[in-house]
Amino acid sequence: MTFHLQPWLLEWFQLVKIVNIPPVFYGPDGSGENDRTNSGETEMKKSMKMFAGLALAASFGSSATAADAIRFDPDGAGGDPAINNVLAFDWAPGNVLAVGGNAAVQNFINSATANGNAITIGNNTIFGTQIGNNTPTQQDVYSVYYQAKLAGFQLVGGDPQNPVTSAGLNSTYEITAVARFDERIDSILFNNTTGTAQVNFEFVPSATQYLEIYHGGGANFNVNELAGTGFNDGTLILEASLISNNFLSAFSALRGSGQVAVTELLDQAGLDDYNGQLTIRGGGNIDFNADIDSFDSTFFVDVLSAIDFKSNTTGNLKLPFEQQEPGAAFLVDADGTALGAIPVSAGIGNPLDPIVGIGTVNGGLASEGGGNSIQFQADVSTSFQRVPGVVPEPATAALGLMALAGLALRGRRRQNV
Repeated sequence: MTFHLQPWLLEWFQLVKIVNIPPVFYGPDGSGENDRTNSGETEMKKSMKMFAGLALAASFGSSATAADAIRFDPDGAGGDPAINNVLAFDWAPGNVLAVGGNAAVQNFINSATANGNAITIGNNTIFGTQIGNNTPTQQDVYSVYYQAKLAGFQLVGGDPQNPVTSAGLNSTYEITAVARFDERIDSILFNNTTGTAQVNFEFVPSATQYLEIYHGGGANFNVNELAGTGFNDGTLILEASLISNNFLSAFSALRGSGQVAVTELLDQAGLDDYNGQLTIRGGGNIDFNADIDSFDSTFFVDVLSAIDFKSNTTGNLKLPFEQQEPGAAFLVDADGTALGAIPVSAGIGNPLDPIVGIGTVNGGLASEGGGNSIQFQADVSTSFQRVPGVVPEPATAALGLMALAGLALRGRRRQNV
């Protein structure tokens, strides 16, 4: 197959070389499945999709191998058997809320412009952190919250598009994930021909971040994606700390002529549950690693120790919501752990709030009705890396129980290294 780079992509490569920004490629509709055409938009999305697929495939392939596959019991001591050769947890499409993230974009643009850190090359305008000895651009740090429930498991040699499941998963019990981490804007690229605005993010270490996985059965089999509740109750079975290594995230928004927001309904997952709430359209990616701090060995049955036990979470961000309902509540009060935190109306659940609200146009600039925060649909998977082990004997199983004991130490605040 012959692939010809579009002129705007050639300019993009030149920008990458000149200002040293990460070359993240992703179509403005997230999956690349939207077929609308506008000023070469279709060819642009094909190009972006190809590069995004290569980048994400390389990222996933380098993070998990058959040697890292684990044996996982999805209901612990329950009746479902353990599943062998689990390469990754495949999460159903979930929700992400960046509290302060939308205002950070506006402030970055304004500051880069005022400080002389915005340049135009060809059809592209790049807003960077600093050019020469100019005053650095304002980089607001904001918190990102993620929540989703498990759809199934990707196995070694299996079809990643068709994850396997267990008899009781999402019928008598559920497995959920929640995360919090801080980030800031690294650079913004406006393509003045296609009307695309790409925002690149960078990770900021903090003591408040976490990645946690919960098992919920009985009264705790209660996730409600629309309400945004039930993600952090039940049994905490894994706790991890995010690290800055290889963090990669970007989002490309489709904007019209003159960089005016192209808007549509936010909730397109079935009926509109939010009375005409609008959003920008776009797509992007997220990829982060974490060190496993502690785990429940009745679920992770053949993992002998948390030492060198790591995870990689990777996938895409998307607007509007088409595969999942926009959640009305998030764990925005959780600090260092989600255990015991109460979901709070935020994002679409409280759109006009000056802190956690998304405004009348999710992702729009302030002049377009955008709020302080922005909410995304996120579709990710989590793979694991570890020193290869075997199913532990009773004596060595104590190592897993020692790791589990760390789950009780809730008072500490973790700091990345």
